[in-house]
Amino acid sequence: MASTGKCPFCGATVTSDHKNCPECGAVNQHYVIDSPTRIMNPRTISQLKEY
Repeated sequence: MASTGKCPFCGATVTSDHKNCPECGAVNQHYVIDSPTRIMNPRTISQLKEY
């Protein structure tokens, strides 16, 4: 799940999924390249339901 924070330049809400701030375009220092939902490879039915 993506974490939420504030842009240090304009104060807009950004998540760890955003590479740049959606308001001012500043680089997001908390950007996560591979969030768990993107790299998860479900192997069981219960993991698939969580995905």
